Amino acid sequence: MATFDPEQLAGRRVKVSGVVTLLLSGQRFVVQDKTAGIRVSTATDLAGLQVGDAVEVLGFPAIGDFSPCLEEATVRRTGPAPLPRPRKTTAEQILAQATNDLLLVELRAQLVQSIAHSARQRLVLQDGPVIFSAHLQSSSSAPQLPPWRSGSIVRLCGVCSIQGNEQRDPESFRLLLNGARDVVLVTPAPWWTLRHTLILSTGLGLAILLALAWIHLLHQQVRAQTELIRRNEHELRETSRQAGMSEVATAVLHNVGNVLTSVNVTSNLMAEYLSRSKMGSLAKAVTLLQQHPGELGPFLTDDPAGRRRSLRALSHSSLPPTLWLSRSGGRFWSGSSENLGGRGVRS
Repeated sequence: MATFDPEQLAGRRVKVSGVVTLLLSGQRFVVQDKTAGIRVSTATDLAGLQVGDAVEVLGFPAIGDFSPCLEEATVRRTGPAPLPRPRKTTAEQILAQATNDLLLVELRAQLVQSIAHSARQRLVLQDGPVIFSAHLQSSSSAPQLPPWRSGSIVRLCGVCSIQGNEQRDPESFRLLLNGARDVVLVTPAPWWTLRHTLILSTGLGLAILLALAWIHLLHQQVRAQTELIRRNEHELRETSRQAGMSEVATAVLHNVGNVLTSVNVTSNLMAEYLSRSKMGSLAKAVTLLQQHPGELGPFLTDDPAGRRRSLRALSHSSLPPTLWLSRSGGRFWSGSSENLGGRGVRS
């Protein structure tokens, strides 16, 4: 198969022999010998054909997606045969060498995603910088792959199918698997994955944002409460100052009231004393003295009218002194009972 040239053999039927390594849909399968592999399509029924059967194929050569293929082939099963030993390789080597198309290969890769909700289960894998896919060719009723977590390391054994560009250079590839037994879990994914890290980082970020917002709100509340306390303290001080002024005013008014009360009582007593006094008699006595300045003594001692008036005036007077009149020497004596010396007025 390695020397198979479809251009030179165009129009002629070619016979190849090998072992069936993969059964495809639409009456197609892959045959591989010790050197290469080829895709075969036939119009006959493939009932009874299984992977591991040795066959002889006769068909027309044609250009496939990347490697030659046989069309309108007839197939004759010759018996069971061991599968070719898979080539151990890597995804980078497959694309760099481009010599493993339709060969059975084995490689390790990291599981990126398992797509189970499809007609045939499919895996997305990564080996180094290369991302490729692996397709199970068995039906959905066959055993499926376990739900391994992303990040698990698996070993795969399947037929390599290379896709080329317009210049037929290798651009990508995929592995075609016969069943779930062709995938083996090597290392399970750690519980803590990049997804958990992203979730935790996002959660911590949100928690930090909420904490910062809460702290900002607390600062606003503290500032508001501090301002309220300051206002209340200012109002309390103002109220205390006004209360102190009121107490001082009350004390002053009380003292003024006491003074005014004393003045009022004193004035009332003086008015009452003046109302009971004999100031009128005193005024009459003074008038009498002023009328007889030169003959006051004879008038008071000799004149009956003067004597009567003077005695009446002196009897009604509130003055405490007692007058003593003497005709001898023409003197008028006045004095208190304690002092008989008194003072004399010459008439």
